[in-house]
Amino acid sequence: MTLEFVFIILSIIGVGVTFVILIAFGLRNISRGRHSKFTIGSVVIPFVAFGICVPLVGGDYAKAAILTVMIMAVVAVIGLVYSGARGLTG
Repeated sequence: MTLEFVFIILSIIGVGVTFVILIAFGLRNISRGRHSKFTIGSVVIPFVAFGICVPLVGGDYAKAAILTVMIMAVVAVIGLVYSGARGLTG
């Protein structure tokens, strides 16, 4: 086993542990009511879109990721137009 391989494995484990810690703190803050529904939705919507896109493109994760980015770009543009129009009207 080479030193590079050990470094890669330790890096993967470190990122995984960090991800689990972040999820735990996020769930704790959600349970305490420190996040708004808009904040929660803005984080969850891309994962839901990706989960829907994977079967649509036949299980190709790369194509599903690209389609998810395109969908999120459209959602962002719609949000910008809506917030701008709402700001103009009152």
